[in-house]
Amino acid sequence: MSIRPFAALRLIAAIAVLVLATALALTSTGVNRASAQNPPATYYGVAGAGDSVAATISGVTCASTTAGPDGFWLLTVPLGGTCGASDKREVRFKLNGQATGATELWRSGGAPSNAAEGIDLAAQPSGGASPPSSTAGGAFVGARPAAGKLGLLVTGTATRTTELLSALEGAGCRVQALAILAGGHWSVYIPGAPAAINASFPSDLGSGAAFATRC
Repeated sequence: MSIRPFAALRLIAAIAVLVLATALALTSTGVNRASAQNPPATYYGVAGAGDSVAATISGVTCASTTAGPDGFWLLTVPLGGTCGASDKREVRFKLNGQATGATELWRSGGAPSNAAEGIDLAAQPSGGASPPSSTAGGAFVGARPAAGKLGLLVTGTATRTTELLSALEGAGCRVQALAILAGGHWSVYIPGAPAAINASFPSDLGSGAAFATRC
């Protein structure tokens, strides 16, 4: 499946929303992150506008959703539940009620094996609105989000995290958190948080790296 750059970025943004929300909640309440046990697996992708997508395990529907105007869809499958999700159980996907060839293995807090592009649903119909283009912004590309909002951008050049933070601050974004997909895992950076929380966030970012930020 070939996904337009904007659609691929939206896939990453969906996961980043969940990661940032969890990290910010844990930081603000002082709860130890290890206490959050068995988070649901999150699946996402691009289909046709208005298409229905469902995830099943052993023929039992675990979750379903409807693709948005641009074809983007996202759903989560929690541990256990009516479909009995558990570690390494096979998750299958239906498109408009029809079985597809797409499969994933459920894992706690997991994302699609191809995190950048999401789930490749077989025989996806065409359609969906044309995405807007990004605008150049020096160290980053894209319009910074409004205060209190989450936005998705990409690095304009290879840069250090400290330089990216400075560039965002200079553009009027008082950064509350950053999230980036690195090595197949989501890393979160929260300015002012204990070093242990930010330890996994890379100090250097390559050109064209997608990241989410909340201003």
